[in-house]
Amino acid sequence: MYMPKFGTNLYQYLFEPNDSITLTGIKDEANASLKYCMPNISDYKLEVENNETSVTLTIWANTTRIFSLRISSYKYKYNMAKQINYSLRDFGGVRSELLNFVKQYYPDLMSDFNDASIGMMLLELNAAVADQLAYNTDRMFQELNWTMPKRDVTF
Repeated sequence: MYMPKFGTNLYQYLFEPNDSITLTGIKDEANASLKYCMPNISDYKLEVENNETSVTLTIWANTTRIFSLRISSYKYKYNMAKQINYSLRDFGGVRSELLNFVKQYYPDLMSDFNDASIGMMLLELNAAVADQLAYNTDRMFQELNWTMPKRDVTF
C-alpha cells in the first residue's frame, strides 16, 4: 500500500520555543498523523508533557503505552551575555579564564577538572593556541614600529 503522507511533520517544531502554542501544535500534529496513518487504532490517549528542558509525547492504547518520544533541548542554548575577559594574553591567564567559563556556564558538560582528563587537555590546548597567537600578534606589531624592529630586513 502506497501512503505518501505517512508520518508526521513534527520536525517543523524543532527550533520553536517551548511554550503552550508549540505543545498544542505538537499534539494536533500527532493526533492528525495517528488518525491518518493508523486508522485501526480508535481508542487511544495522547499526552504531551512539558518541563524546562524537554517535551515528551506519549501515546496510550487502553492502558498500554505504544509510543513515547522525548525531545530534549540544550538548556544553555539561550544564555546570551557571557562574561569573557579578552585582555588576558598569557597561557596561565587564558587557562584560568577558560576554566572559570566552563565551570560557570557548562557545569554539567565538564565536571572532571583533573589535569589528566581529556577536557582539561583540550582546554589547555586552547589556552596554548591563544598564548601563541598573542605572542605572534605582539611580534608583528613590534616589527611594524620603526623604532624597535628585531629583524634587519624589516625596513
